Amino acid sequence: MDPGSAYSQSKLANLLFAFELDRHARARGLDLVSVAVHPGVSATNLQIAGPRLGHQGLLMRCRLFFVRRIGQSAACGALPTLYAATAPEVVGGGS
Repeated sequence: MDPGSAYSQSKLANLLFAFELDRHARARGLDLVSVAVHPGVSATNLQIAGPRLGHQGLLMRCRLFFVRRIGQSAACGALPTLYAATAPEVVGGGS
């Protein structure tokens, strides 16, 4: 499996887990909110610290170039997670 497909499948698994956790928590009357969040395109070192561990072919260099030009900062990428963890109006099972 190529890294892009593996990444996509892991994101789908995260969503399914979050929704199922929320469903179980509600069914048991637990005071728990489960939501899924994503940082969007963030200019971090994830692209070079992943499975290829620094091996940068042409495609990887192009990807890094564009991510660094259009991606938001890591701090801004963290905001959706912080919001989901702290905002009182967040509803379980949402994304």
